[in-house]
Amino acid sequence: MQGKLYGIGVGPGDPELLTLKAVRILKKIDYLCYPISQPGKPSIALEIAAGAVKKNWCVAELYLPMTRDDSVLEGHWQEAALKISDILRSGQDCAFITLGDPSLYSTFVYLVRKLKVILAELEVEIVPGISSPNILAAQAQVSLAEGEESFLIIPGISDLDKIGQALDSFDNIIFLKVGRTFSEIYPILQEKGLEEKAVFGERCGFSDEYLSFNLQDVAQRQRDYLSLLFVKKGGFK
Repeated sequence: MQGKLYGIGVGPGDPELLTLKAVRILKKIDYLCYPISQPGKPSIALEIAAGAVKKNWCVAELYLPMTRDDSVLEGHWQEAALKISDILRSGQDCAFITLGDPSLYSTFVYLVRKLKVILAELEVEIVPGISSPNILAAQAQVSLAEGEESFLIIPGISDLDKIGQALDSFDNIIFLKVGRTFSEIYPILQEKGLEEKAVFGERCGFSDEYLSFNLQDVAQRQRDYLSLLFVKKGGFK
């Protein structure tokens, strides 16, 4: 009998923010898979899971490099899917853990597409997790959207036209992974008079999190990959 694949969101950083369901499944399963962007690099998702559940899993690292070159990624996706399929074919359930939520800019969705080609009767269950916009709002004590306000989440793009369009078209905007693109976004916020209507968060949910409503300070510091920027055009009340 073929095993079941779980896609588990381990949340933004604090092990206490895993859901009860995620903890229950992590205690039950024996096989755990997680992505790494560089060989030998520690997995943040694994650290979070291990902080919530004390268990010696059989682990499989899935090397998925940080690149937008589809020709490079294709082979790594296929290799990762084959690793997982071998576990499932052996009759073992397997959990793929990911930061935040499996349905929001996660590698999990790509793996499932590959696995559906390899395994005709793939059984999947997705366990949602708290995403970075949620923890930023909680730590900053602000609302993501109210009433009829519009709300947009976009990745850390550096296309100036798209950034401007997003700021013109929506009331509340989350820019994800702005460690490298903040320097492009910040001048546009200044130009549109939105500099004081934004909050920056870095490694939110971790012990070394950084939060600031002062974007001048943010511009002067070295920014982490796990960072995001929330712009609320109506201001913070």
